[in-house]
Amino acid sequence: MHGPTNCGAIGLVPLRRFTSNCEAFRKILHSVGFQLLLGYENRMYRIALKMLFFDQAKFFGLILGVAFSILLVNQQMVIFLGLLSRGGAVIDDTPEANIWVMDPGVKNLDTVFPLRDIELGRVRGVVGVQWAVPYFKSMATVRTATG
Repeated sequence: MHGPTNCGAIGLVPLRRFTSNCEAFRKILHSVGFQLLLGYENRMYRIALKMLFFDQAKFFGLILGVAFSILLVNQQMVIFLGLLSRGGAVIDDTPEANIWVMDPGVKNLDTVFPLRDIELGRVRGVVGVQWAVPYFKSMATVRTATG
């Protein structure tokens, strides 16, 4: 008979593969290592585990919810890492430069203020500097033959 059980205060209907007595639930808890949760003090844990394991709809809803949240967290992490790699792509693509000297007003590499010729000459005059060139970044619109 698969009716409500006398295993707790809420009377849940177990899955068909389990018997409807408390011993089946205790065996499951013991096999998973929840011996401490069988006492009267931890009654809420017992009820929560019953609701989780003996109600398929809630169980699958929980699993889908956790999987979807993991997907969202991983997606945000990949977006963040992509932004970091795009932000440093100019520096990574120029391995010859060991030191970058820029105007103090530059906040990122997308808004570059060029150094004046006087400042560029001062950088070139530093002992140990082999070469110094101004950094230039521009956007262009290209139209191909096919449109």
